[in-house]
Amino acid sequence: MLRVIALAGLLLASGYSVANTINVLGLFENKAVIIVDGKRHVLDVGEETPEGIRLIRANSQNAVLLINGKEKTFALGDTEDYRVKKVTEETVIIRPAVNGMYHIDGEINGQRASFVVDTGASHIAMNNRTAERLKIDYKRAKKVGKVETASGIELAYLVHLKTVKVGNIIVYNVPALVLVGRQPSHILLGMSFLKNLEMQNKNKLLYLRQKF
Repeated sequence: MLRVIALAGLLLASGYSVANTINVLGLFENKAVIIVDGKRHVLDVGEETPEGIRLIRANSQNAVLLINGKEKTFALGDTEDYRVKKVTEETVIIRPAVNGMYHIDGEINGQRASFVVDTGASHIAMNNRTAERLKIDYKRAKKVGKVETASGIELAYLVHLKTVKVGNIIVYNVPALVLVGRQPSHILLGMSFLKNLEMQNKNKLLYLRQKF
């Protein structure tokens, strides 16, 4: 009895759930129907269940599922038990504006902020007036030279933001650039923030996911 209790404690401490039963119910080209603990999931390639089981590829003969970071091939009707590592995830879905840009409201250091997602920007970037409104003391930060913008060459300061929040996603100590001038007119949500997330563009919707 003690041995069973100790084993259960070890599994919980390591972040693994109790055993999950996986059954492959249907197979199609680039799609599979699986049952996980009695719940039916229809997955396209690249999609995953709430338990973190992802479909890598599929055809009418078999499906390859990614479970705990390892690929496993299943034929139609296969049933197996796995201990699936629990994954906690926060997801934000952004719809494009008329101009095709992805705008989203959030917070910087607890202050309200509006962002434009920009994967071409190496950092979160904002102009100095926006920084002042957000109470960011950029003048005491390090000057990193000059940056070319739509309105010309502007002086840039490198700051570190305590928190950046979008939806329920929070990233800490995020590098950002403050440009002295009018540009950028919107805060650019660049890669210094986005690199911490998984991004997926599907049916014109942008999915941002943070896993723990």
